[in-house]
Amino acid sequence: MRLYRLGRPSLWLDELWQVIEAQKSLFNAVAAAQRHHGAAPIDYIVTFVVTRFGQSDMVVRLPAAIWGALSVYWIYRLGELVFSRRVGMMSALLLALNPFHIRYSQEVRFYSLFFLLVLISSELIVRAYRSSDRRMWGLYAFVSTVMLYTHYFGVLVISLHGLGVLLACWQERREGREKPESACLTRKLPFFLFSCFVALFLFSPWIVFDALHEKGLPNAPKPSFALDIARQTLEAFSGSSNLLAGVMLIFGALGLITSFVRRKFIGILGLVWLFAPIFLILYLDMRKSYFYQPRQYFFVLPIFLLFVSVGIVAVAEKVASFFSKRDERRQLYSSLLLSLLSLFAVFVTFPALREYYIDQGRRDFNKQTAYIIEKNIQPGDLLLVAESPVQLSYYFLPEIKDRVQKVDSLEQLQTSYDSGATIWFLSTLTFVLEQRFRPMRHWLEGNSAFKMATGSGGMLYLLKKDADDGFIENRIAHMEIPE
Repeated sequence: MRLYRLGRPSLWLDELWQVIEAQKSLFNAVAAAQRHHGAAPIDYIVTFVVTRFGQSDMVVRLPAAIWGALSVYWIYRLGELVFSRRVGMMSALLLALNPFHIRYSQEVRFYSLFFLLVLISSELIVRAYRSSDRRMWGLYAFVSTVMLYTHYFGVLVISLHGLGVLLACWQERREGREKPESACLTRKLPFFLFSCFVALFLFSPWIVFDALHEKGLPNAPKPSFALDIARQTLEAFSGSSNLLAGVMLIFGALGLITSFVRRKFIGILGLVWLFAPIFLILYLDMRKSYFYQPRQYFFVLPIFLLFVSVGIVAVAEKVASFFSKRDERRQLYSSLLLSLLSLFAVFVTFPALREYYIDQGRRDFNKQTAYIIEKNIQPGDLLLVAESPVQLSYYFLPEIKDRVQKVDSLEQLQTSYDSGATIWFLSTLTFVLEQRFRPMRHWLEGNSAFKMATGSGGMLYLLKKDADDGFIENRIAHMEIPE
C-alpha cells in the first residue's frame, strides 16, 4: 500500500527543496537541513545516499515507504509488549490501513522515519525498564540520538518516556512490587537519566549549529487554541473520514478507560501523551511564528492507534464473556468478534483510502505543469517564475529550463507585459510570500488569459497584452494538456 503509486504525485515544495540540495552533495544536504525550518539532518543524509543510486520520484521516496512498512511491524511489537498479542495485531492492521500514515510514508520528508524511531525507542525503554539491562539502555540512548537528529520533537518523546518511567516507579512502590536489586530510584531512573544525557550530548553539536538559531516564518498565520484544531487533527488521523473519526474516538476513549482500570500508570501516560503535545506544539508555533498542521502531531498517532486497539479488544472480550464463562468458548467468541471488527475496520477505512489515492493526482501538478509548458510554449514566449526558479523548473527539460527568468517585483512583470510578448508565469505563492506577492497576484488575476492551479498554493498563468479572441482560440483552445 505504501509502494502503490509511490512515484505518481509530483514532488511538492518541501520535497523538492530536500531532493535538489541532496542531489548536489552531502554538505548541501546538511546545509539544507540547517536552513529548513524545524529540520534535522538524518533524513536529508538518507536522501543524499539514495540520489546516488537513482533520482526518480519513486526512488527518492522509497526510504519513506520502507520506514512506513517497518512501522506496521514495530507497532505490533510494541502493542504485544505493553498490552497483548491481540492489541499488537489490531494496531498493526489499523496502521497498515491508515491513510494519514500512508501519505507520509510516500513523502521525501522526515515524518515516516521519525514515526518508526518513536516506536523503536518506546519498545526499548519498556524492555530496558523491565530488564535493567545496560545493553538495552545503551540501545535506547543510541536510538534516541538518531531520533533527535531526525526531528526536534524527539525531545518531547524522550520527556514522555521519562514520565512513563516515573509513573511506573510510582505504581511499583505503591503496590509493593519494587525489588531491591532493580529498585527504580537507585537503578532504573539513573540509567534513564544517563541515557538521556548521552543522547543530548551527542545531539549538542546540532543544537549549536542550528537549533539555537531557529526563527519563525515571515507572515505565517499563527494558530490559536481552538477546538477546531483537535477536530482537524482527529480527522487527519482517521483519513479525513468523519465516520471513521467517530468510531476511532469511541474505541480510543474505551481503550484509555480500560488501561486506566487495569494499569493506572498506562492510562495516565496515555492521557498525557495524547493531549499534552498538541498544546505544547501550538504554543511553540505561536511563539516561533509558525503554522499548525496535523503532521506536526504525527508522533502521537501510534499511541492513539494502540489505545483504539485496546478499546476494540476490550469490547470483543467483554461481549464474549457475556455469552460464555468457559475460557475456551470465551476465547473463541472473542476471536470471532475481533475478526468481524477487523473486517469492519477495513470496510470503513476503504472509502478514505480510495479518496487518498484519487487525491494523489490533485495535490501537486508540477509534472503536468512542466508538460503543458514544454508542449505549448513557442519560441518568442517568455517563461517567468516567482520565488525559487530551481524548484519551480525541476521537471522542465534542459532547453526549457534555460529559458526561465526570475521575477521579483510587479514592476518587472509589468515591463515584460508591456513588451507585447506572450508570458507564461509560474509561482507557488505560498502564504510565506503571500504578502510580498499579493499585488502581483491581483495584477495577474486581472490580466491573465488562462490560469491553472499547480498545487501547494501555486498557479500557472498565460497572459499577453491586448490578447484578443484570436489569441485565445489559437493558444488556449488548442492547448495540449496531459490526461
